[in-house]
Amino acid sequence: MPQDYERITEYEDKEFPDLFREMPTLGSQLSCPNCESEIFSDDINIDKAIAKCSNCHTVFPFEEEVKKKSRGGRRKEVFQPEGIEMFRLRSELNIDYKWRNTQSTNYFMLFFTMVWNAMILPSAFAAVMSGDLISLLFMSIHIGVGVWLLLGQLSKFINSTFITVDEHYLIIENRPISNPWFKNKQIPVKNIEQVFVKKKNTGSVNGNPTYGYSVVAIEKRTKREIPLIEGMSKSDKALFIEQEIEYFLGIEDRPIRGEVRI
Repeated sequence: MPQDYERITEYEDKEFPDLFREMPTLGSQLSCPNCESEIFSDDINIDKAIAKCSNCHTVFPFEEEVKKKSRGGRRKEVFQPEGIEMFRLRSELNIDYKWRNTQSTNYFMLFFTMVWNAMILPSAFAAVMSGDLISLLFMSIHIGVGVWLLLGQLSKFINSTFITVDEHYLIIENRPISNPWFKNKQIPVKNIEQVFVKKKNTGSVNGNPTYGYSVVAIEKRTKREIPLIEGMSKSDKALFIEQEIEYFLGIEDRPIRGEVRI
C-alpha cells in the first residue's frame, strides 16, 4: 500500500489526538504565516506537526492554524460506523458500503415478489417448453414485472454503493445490478454548497414508525436539493457520509431547516 494512501478507521493519535482529523484536504490548505504562499504536502511533517515554506523557507508549526480554520461551524464528530469502508488520499475520498448493511428489508415487497414470480414463471416456462408463443406474448408484461421485482429485491442483498470525491466530481455508483430507484450520479463539486441528512417516514412495524435517511446536496446556483444517497436505515451512517464529504471538500457545516443532526 502506498504511503500516501491510508485507511481511516479511527481518528485518535496518542501524541496528537486531533491532529490527523484536522489535517488540511482540498478545501483547507495551509499557507505560510510569513509570505502567505501555499504549503504543499511534500513540505509538511505530520509526525512533528511542522511545515516549511518552499518560497521563503520559513519553518512553522501548523496544528493550531489548522484547528482555527476548522473550528468554525464544526459539530460533534460522527465516528465511522460498522459496515462502511473509507479510504482517503489527499486528492481523493472513497467511501463504500453494502446495501444489506445499510438498508432495512421491506418484507412485504419481498413476499409480494416471491408470490408474483411463483405464479407467473411456471406458466411462462411451460409456454416456452410447449412452443406456445401466443400465451408467452400475452404474459410478457407480467414476466417483465416479475423480473423487475426480482432484480430489485436481489440488488438489496448483493449491491454496493461506491462514492468517489476528487477535486472535480462527486461520483456515486451502484453495482453490480442496475436499480432504477438508485441511479448513478456525477456532480461537479464546484456546484455543491452544502450537504445534509433528511429523515423520511417509510411506514410502521407493530405500530411503531420506521424511517429512512437520505444524504442530500444543495446546489449553489439554484439552491435545489440533489439526493445523493437514499434509503439508509440508520442515521449515523448517513451522518458519517455527510460529514466526510463536507470535511474533504472544506464545506463549513451550516444548519439546514429539517435536517437530521447529532
